[in-house]
Amino acid sequence: MIGLIRGVFILCYVILNGFFQGICKAPLATDVVAGLVEDSQAACNQGDYATAVQKLRPLAEQGNAGAQFILGRLHAHGTGVLRDGREAAKWYLKAAKQGNASAQFNLGWLYACPEDRDVVQDYMRAYMWFRIAKENGHETAQVCIDAVEKMITPAQIAKAEKLARKLSFWNPFIF
Repeated sequence: MIGLIRGVFILCYVILNGFFQGICKAPLATDVVAGLVEDSQAACNQGDYATAVQKLRPLAEQGNAGAQFILGRLHAHGTGVLRDGREAAKWYLKAAKQGNASAQFNLGWLYACPEDRDVVQDYMRAYMWFRIAKENGHETAQVCIDAVEKMITPAQIAKAEKLARKLSFWNPFIF
């Protein structure tokens, strides 16, 4: 059973992330200077992730959710930076707080399958983040919600649902 559920998580992840293909492709806010975005995308396309990180970090630190999401992915995969689950979670959380459904989904993924990451497995938190991502329009989150439901108790599901509703203030359009 656990092998099947893990397979579903892997399928979700492959669908969302395409493994390492297009790791830096994420929509950035329209107010970002186009030149910086183009430069960071070009650096990613050429495999120059260090340059991409150098260009994205200031945007992320200024609160750009798209840049925060990309930095989270780079840290999660160890692409251009050290692989660091805590750093990935930090950047994903910043983007998630701004309603970035992909960052919310990836937080769920970090909690569901924290392989080689500095994040403790927590299916209830994973469920909560997948739920929030789904309500923000993430297309594959439901598959992961269904898988995680099999790993936690009804009481944990209820608690995760309550937490998800409580956190919905990050995006007034959900729930």
